[in-house]
Amino acid sequence: MYLRCNRRFKDGKEHCYWNIVEAKRWLACRLYEQLGLDHFWQARLPVRSEGTCWRHILQTLVVYRLLDPGSEWRLRRLWFEQSAMGDLLGADYSLVEKNALYRCLDKLLPTRVRYSII
Repeated sequence: MYLRCNRRFKDGKEHCYWNIVEAKRWLACRLYEQLGLDHFWQARLPVRSEGTCWRHILQTLVVYRLLDPGSEWRLRRLWFEQSAMGDLLGADYSLVEKNALYRCLDKLLPTRVRYSII
């Protein structure tokens, strides 16, 4: 949580007020790490030779579904640009390129069967 200064002009005067703001993306990333999901997926989703970091793509998908659920198209076109996920993960827009999101989900399918609770 942090304080954000907001300025508003009314009747030719500048008014300043403060809001307490929650950083949900930072919190979601920390929760992801504290649950050990980053270590769990590290061995199951290795980095490919061309540099695709599947773990970062998966973390982006998880945080997106947790905070603002929607389609992969919406994540790629709107949400990623307006969020700080790229900065948090040290990645650029290529992280959510057109087919990477779907290929990541395809890679999860075999592990879903193995680790599901019956």
